[in-house]
Amino acid sequence: MSLGRKTLLIATLALAGLGALIYAALARLVSPGGQDDILVSYLAVSVIVAGGGFFLITLLLLNQLVLARLARLNEAIGSMSSSGDFSRRLEIDGRDELASLALEINNLLATLQQSQQKVEGTGESCGKRLQVVPRKEILAEMFRVVPVALAVCSVDSEQVREVNDRFLELVGLNRDQVIGKTFADLQMWADSATRETWVRLLTDKQPRREVECRLRLPGGDSRDTLASVVWLDFTSEPCFLFAACDITGRLNQEIQLCQARKMEAVGQVSAGFAHDFNNILAIVQGYTSILLADPGLDPQVNKVLKEVSGAADRAANLTRQLLLFSRKQIMQPKNLDLNRLLQGLEKTLQRLLGESSALKLHLSPDIPSIRADAAMLEQVIVNLAVNARESMPRGGQLSVSTAAADIDASYAQQKPESRIGHFTCLTVTDTGSGFEAAHLNHIFEPFFLAKGNNKGRGLGLPTVYGIVKQHDGWIEVTSEPAKGTTFKVFLPSDPKAASPVKTPPPGAPGGKERILLVEDEPGLCVMVEGILRRYGYDVTTAPNGVDAMQIWKQQKGNFDLLLTDMVMPEGLTGQQLAEKLKVQNPALKVIYSSGYTADLVNADGIQLSEGLNFLQKPYHPQKLAQTVRDCLDSTVEKRELAETTA
Repeated sequence: MSLGRKTLLIATLALAGLGALIYAALARLVSPGGQDDILVSYLAVSVIVAGGGFFLITLLLLNQLVLARLARLNEAIGSMSSSGDFSRRLEIDGRDELASLALEINNLLATLQQSQQKVEGTGESCGKRLQVVPRKEILAEMFRVVPVALAVCSVDSEQVREVNDRFLELVGLNRDQVIGKTFADLQMWADSATRETWVRLLTDKQPRREVECRLRLPGGDSRDTLASVVWLDFTSEPCFLFAACDITGRLNQEIQLCQARKMEAVGQVSAGFAHDFNNILAIVQGYTSILLADPGLDPQVNKVLKEVSGAADRAANLTRQLLLFSRKQIMQPKNLDLNRLLQGLEKTLQRLLGESSALKLHLSPDIPSIRADAAMLEQVIVNLAVNARESMPRGGQLSVSTAAADIDASYAQQKPESRIGHFTCLTVTDTGSGFEAAHLNHIFEPFFLAKGNNKGRGLGLPTVYGIVKQHDGWIEVTSEPAKGTTFKVFLPSDPKAASPVKTPPPGAPGGKERILLVEDEPGLCVMVEGILRRYGYDVTTAPNGVDAMQIWKQQKGNFDLLLTDMVMPEGLTGQQLAEKLKVQNPALKVIYSSGYTADLVNADGIQLSEGLNFLQKPYHPQKLAQTVRDCLDSTVEKRELAETTA
């Protein structure tokens, strides 16, 4: 029964009930049994008929204008909801609220229909794509491109049935050379231990994961791998899957890291050895210089002492090389004559190259001086020579040349690392194996295998790069395989720069100032005290920083200069001692001395300058006296300059 019919039935029943109630009410108002019963009955019927007609007309209009249209709207929405068909539209005439509601619902249905079409279209396209590539083809493509070497082999014959591209790259063979062969036919195993491991794997027929195996390549080289074996049941004949991951590079890096750590430990030991040995050499050089300064010395004794002094100087050079090896040298830039530095290294470089290689020096006579640390620059030259030697295993020629270089704007545009200015160019050329073009951008990376024979790896070239950068320079490299390599090192220079600082002449001036000498090596302390007293200074000594603080307190800080070793016992370093004393006397001048270097003594915040506030052990008495005088005079010069400016 429709909603309109239900409404009419309920209205009729309600109207009948209402008429019965009205009739009963009128009957009670008129006395029962009177003559007016007929009149009352007519009146009641008239009221009922009139009222009923009005209600019927009202209900018909309500049903026609509202209820019937609302029922059709409800049926249409229910039908579309159950069928999921959003292409149908509601048909409600008129301009009232129901028509507006139907219009909004039609708009919503249009949006739902568009979304439905998009979803169905996407599903169809996805279905089509999945149908284009069958599952077998997907698995086959994955097998081919996976970055792990894979080989499917027969269990019975051990013959290779299928391999992927990575397997062919690993063993260095093509597909025709591998398919149908056994691993024994291919002679893949590099040693007997690997071969026995492989036989045991096939005998056990149990899945194994990440077994170390060394594979032999056709050229004779070998590769370390982690191999896994899995038995397969999805083929017509029993097979197993051999999977190998190349770990040669990782093992090499581990070996190199271990080697680097050992070298670092050796460097620490050598630096400590150099410190102790420098203290001994300082005593030998000091007393030898004092004896040689005696004008009445016997000529024969003078000759012997000169030999002792020369031997001490050579020993000092050896300790400096130990510091270079440990890379713990204090950076002390000063004006250097690069030609003289190379001439001093000529014999060392020839020994590094060996008898099978020749060394040629081509030094330009008119190059400007450079501002650099001599020890670090020696390390650059030595490392480049070592690199050349390793690229010339059968001998060759190493050419080292110097020249002035004026960099202009056009050159700077071609070389991104360069810049405009005056520079000195150090060129090192070898006739060795050279580098591939692809390797040139990586040769300064730590542990980069620059050569095919696995030589030349480590920190040599990275150290060169770091030192040159530290000196505000740059390096250019050109190379061709089998034609050698050329390194060009550009270091800042100034054509108008003064010539390198010369050694102070004999007879350094003395003075009357008070000096607090702190030195934990007794023999060296006695020698330095004697030298300074010979130059007229008033010297007070202390074996360590704690005793020096007590002496300072007793003397009420009445000192002009503190000459202290950097590393001392009793838990107070030379740097800490100087900081405490300068708080009480900011005008106190300080000279640090050490056989150690800045990295080991932790000289943070101190600008160490050789010959002004730092003495590198061992040192000659003359250099000691000149450094003390220069340091003391620098205070006077600064005060006078300040007063003049004011």
